[in-house]
Amino acid sequence: MIDISVSRAGQSWGIPLPFDPGSVVYVWFDALINYASAVGLGGDPQMFERWWPADLHVIGKDITRFHAVIWPAMLMSAKLPLPRQIFGHGFMTLNGQRMSKTLGNLIDPIDAADRLGQDPLRLYLVKEVAFGGDGDFSWERYDERYNVDLANNLGNLVSRVTAMAHRYRQGRVVPAAGGNDQLARLGEQAVADYRKAMDGFALHEGAAAAYRLIDGANEFIAATSPWALAKDPASADRLTQVLFDAAESIRLAAVLLEPIMPGSSKEILRRVGAAVEGLNFDRDGRWRNDGERLVVQDGPLWPRLEASADTHVRTDAKNDTRVRTDMNNAGAGPRVGPGNSKESKAVTDNTTPPARPGAPLAAAGAPALVPSAPQASPDPAAAGATPSAPPSPADDRISIEDFMKVELRVAKVLSAEKVEKSKKLLKLSVDVGTEHRTLVAGIAEAYDPESLVGKTVVVVFNLKPAKLMGIESNGMVLAASPDDGKPRVVSFDEPPAPGTRVR
Repeated sequence: MIDISVSRAGQSWGIPLPFDPGSVVYVWFDALINYASAVGLGGDPQMFERWWPADLHVIGKDITRFHAVIWPAMLMSAKLPLPRQIFGHGFMTLNGQRMSKTLGNLIDPIDAADRLGQDPLRLYLVKEVAFGGDGDFSWERYDERYNVDLANNLGNLVSRVTAMAHRYRQGRVVPAAGGNDQLARLGEQAVADYRKAMDGFALHEGAAAAYRLIDGANEFIAATSPWALAKDPASADRLTQVLFDAAESIRLAAVLLEPIMPGSSKEILRRVGAAVEGLNFDRDGRWRNDGERLVVQDGPLWPRLEASADTHVRTDAKNDTRVRTDMNNAGAGPRVGPGNSKESKAVTDNTTPPARPGAPLAAAGAPALVPSAPQASPDPAAAGATPSAPPSPADDRISIEDFMKVELRVAKVLSAEKVEKSKKLLKLSVDVGTEHRTLVAGIAEAYDPESLVGKTVVVVFNLKPAKLMGIESNGMVLAASPDDGKPRVVSFDEPPAPGTRVR
C-alpha cells in the first residue's frame, strides 16, 4: 500500500495542522473521527465501551475507500477495534438519470414523504430497490406501487377481514377446532425467509417474504369463501377459525413489516386486536393459534389513488399504454391510466339498456357490445303502402374486422365494494396485465363483493371511460344474462394471466 496524505495545503478552510499552520487536516481524516467521538471517545469511556465497535457501517458506495481503508487504518493506529461490517449502498436515480442540481431533477425526501405519507415511501424504497444496488424512482411507479401494494393488497385485506369479523362475529374472533395448517406453514416459512434476508441485509427480500404471506392470506380467503360459510349454520366453527386465521396472518405480516412501516404496522395490529407496544421478534414473529382477538373496523388505511379529471393524455408507443399526467399536481409525474376522462359521459344507475334478444353476452352495467339495428321512424305518408320485407337475420351480423375492434382481455379482480346509493352496481379494481383499472359493473344483485376478489374475468379493454354514479369506469365486465335476470360473469376453469387477449 502507498502512503496517504492526511493534510491539504493552501486551503482557506479546515482544521489547521499544529505543526504546519499553512496546511489543514484532510476533511476525510477529521470527519471520520466523529463516528467514535459521537459515542464517547475522548469524553465518556462508559458510553464508548457500550456502543463501540459499530456492528455495521452503512455508507454510500462512492465513499467506500474512506471507510474501508483510511478509517480502519486510523483505528488500528489508535489500537481501537474496527467496525464489524461495512455495507456500501447504491444511488437513487430519477427516471433513469442520476439526481443532480445541474439537471434540476432533485427530489426533496420530505416532499416525497408528504405526498402519500412516510410509510408508503419507506415501503417503496425498501421493496422496490435491491438493497446495495442502484434504484430508480419515478412518481408514476411510486403511485402505481402505492395502489398495488397498499390500497389494493394489504389495505384491502385488512378492510375485508375486519369487516367480515364484525359482520359475522361482532368483531370477536377466537380459534376453533384446528387452524389452517397450510396458512400456518406459509407464515412460518415467511418468518424464516424474512429472518435470513434481514440478517443478510437483503431488505427487499425481507419485504417480499412478508408480502408472500399477505398474498397467501388473500388466496386463503378466496378459497374458503367466508361469505358462503356464513350462510350455513353447520359451518359456524369453520367460519370462526377462517376469520381467526386470516386475522393472524395479518398480525404476523404486520410484525414483519414493522421495521419498514412502523406507524402503519402498529395501526394494523390495533385493528386485528393484537399487542401494539413492546414487540419482540422472537416472541411475536411466529404463528399463533391461541387467544381471543377483538377486531376493530375502521376507515381505509390507504385510500386508492384515482386519476385526476384534469389530465393530459399521451400514448407510449412501446407498450401501447396511455399515460395520464396529472396537471393539478406539478412534479407528481405521469400516472398510468386508460383514456381521457374528459371524453366520459355521465350515466346513472338506471340507464343500462336491455340486451338485444338472443345475445348471449352483455357487458355488466353497460350497453350491449353490438346494438340492435336502428328502427325506422313511422312515416304517415307510407300508410297503406306495401310493407317492406322483414330484414334478413344476416343483416345483424358484423364483420371480423368490426369484431376485432373490440379488445377483450383477461383481468383479475383485486378489490370489490358496493357503490353507495345503488342496488345494482359494484366498484371493482382489476389487474389487466399492463395496469390496474377501476370498473363499475351492474352485478351487485348476483355477487357479494368479497366473492369476486381473486376471481378472473373478461373485460372490454378499449372502451371509452363512462361515469356511473359519479365513478369513472374504465372498461366493462363481460357477463351472461340468464332468464332469471341475474348476470353471471364470464370466468375460466384455468385462468390465463391478466392481460391475455381474448379472441
